[in-house]
Amino acid sequence: MDNGIDSQEFSLSLVMALHNGAQFIRRQANSIVKSIPLELPLQVVLVDDHSCDDSVDIAVSCFSCLNNCEILVIRNLENIGPFLSFFEGIKHCKGSVIFLSDQDDEWYEEKTIKILDAFTENKNVQLVCHSARVHRGDDKQLSLYPTVRYGEMFVLGCCLAFRSIYSADLTQRYEEVCSILGYPLGHDRFICFYFNSFGSTLLMEKKLITYYIHGDNYSCRRKTKRPFLISMVEKAIERSALYRVFKFSELEGFQLKFKKVVFSVTDRLLSRR
Repeated sequence: MDNGIDSQEFSLSLVMALHNGAQFIRRQANSIVKSIPLELPLQVVLVDDHSCDDSVDIAVSCFSCLNNCEILVIRNLENIGPFLSFFEGIKHCKGSVIFLSDQDDEWYEEKTIKILDAFTENKNVQLVCHSARVHRGDDKQLSLYPTVRYGEMFVLGCCLAFRSIYSADLTQRYEEVCSILGYPLGHDRFICFYFNSFGSTLLMEKKLITYYIHGDNYSCRRKTKRPFLISMVEKAIERSALYRVFKFSELEGFQLKFKKVVFSVTDRLLSRR
């Protein structure tokens, strides 16, 4: 192959979560099509999160132009949000490398090759993270790089690609964390935490997508403003849940229960003000 990628070594799975994205999906899907080397087998897993538009039909029509492409459509019976939708898609992936995609961004043509080159040159790397150019409708040139929050590395899911060898364990542990918390943790946060704990992660400063900010972004949705103390305790509970699932320590389990009690009491006291 002219691009140096071994089709015997790599097969690709792409998970895209869709929800009423008809006005954006064609740009996103067509940019992905241009980025995929024609020689590589591609599995596209479209998870429709109970849309009421033709997002899925548009995506299918775009990806159907690839000869070596298998398309799987999963339709959620109710809206469960992107976090759970992405993991539902990961469960069905068969490729050796898994890419995640939003419905409203734009891949650069070199993205796939750059990421597979990174995996080829670094055999022990399990997760590759890259940067993004941010477009928000004004003239400012913004960039999005991997960051560290509360001691954890964080990268948007649309800037991640990982080897599928651990995907079963990844999804099982994610379900355990969500069961403990009682709500879904961010899929991108969990994936970063998982591979930082078990595998080798490679960070790339190179920008390989344009990340569009608009009123319909899930990650940019307006959130209810909460007191600082509540937010900090909530983060502590999530961190304890992660530690419990990854370490199964009795002490950490007790600490989690204690923090939940503190959170509950603090929340009630502050809500009365």
